[in-house]
Amino acid sequence: MSTFKACEVAHITFQINTKDKTFSLVPGEAVHSKDRKPLFSGVITPEMPGQLEQLALRLRLLLAFEGEQSQ
Repeated sequence: MSTFKACEVAHITFQINTKDKTFSLVPGEAVHSKDRKPLFSGVITPEMPGQLEQLALRLRLLLAFEGEQSQ
């Protein structure tokens, strides 16, 4: 079983190392392989799931509000 999991969010790929509990952000739509190096990496902290849920909520609200504006 691989210790690396990938999760795409728009044009960014989250690469998660389940063994080391680390992550990196990689430009997923880069044309050249040399440009697909991690932009940022770090340790997964206990606060991160909640922070990402807050981000997801803000994005949902933004899209919902945008939908109301166009009606």
